[in-house]
Amino acid sequence: MDVNAITRGRLKILLGAAALAVLVVASIVAVVVVGLMAAAPSSAVSAADSPSNASLQGASRRFSAFTHELPGRYQAERARLDASFAERRGALAVADFNMARPASVDGSSDHVWIAPAGDQVCIFIPDPVDGYGSSCSTEDDIDAGRAIAVLADPTGDASDAVVAAMVPDGATAPEATDSTGDSTTLAVDGNVAAARLPVSSSVRTAAGTIDLNFLRAGPARACAVGAGCSGK
Repeated sequence: MDVNAITRGRLKILLGAAALAVLVVASIVAVVVVGLMAAAPSSAVSAADSPSNASLQGASRRFSAFTHELPGRYQAERARLDASFAERRGALAVADFNMARPASVDGSSDHVWIAPAGDQVCIFIPDPVDGYGSSCSTEDDIDAGRAIAVLADPTGDASDAVVAAMVPDGATAPEATDSTGDSTTLAVDGNVAAARLPVSSSVRTAAGTIDLNFLRAGPARACAVGAGCSGK
């Protein structure tokens, strides 16, 4: 998996590599700030922006969201996403931002984005302060439930986090459990299950359970499912 994180005074935690490794990144990079979307025409995008499954590669063939036209109201936001990654490395070097598609976040007005990148798929979570965090996953990682990203505040007493998991066609969405033990399956929109959750919650995928309480420990933590900190 290729991981890129962009932050200014915030913490981005990206999961998606083998064993749901949690990567904490605290670099400072100047990027386009995510703000209110500018007005955009409501006209449909060109046919080149809406390919058939046959034109997609690898894991992206199982994401029907990429075959849907992008509504005009999202075009300005997609342009900002593209501009945020002027310098691209790894899988992002071949990411097709023209094909990026948004997905709603339960409990938030924000959207996360996915984009095909060769035989991988990348997910992007907007930072209210600056830029996006990104994580790119292979088909094997996606099938194993390892294609999940978390964006949290950098303070040790952060109260919530945005969790976003890729859900290809026919796959099962992750399950979230709150501090009382009540569980719910996360809603899927555009092949992504995304929600803003209290850090007292846990999220279960096919790869294991992520206890979001580990975010309270603050930055500079790197854990994996089975290691006794981020997952169990």
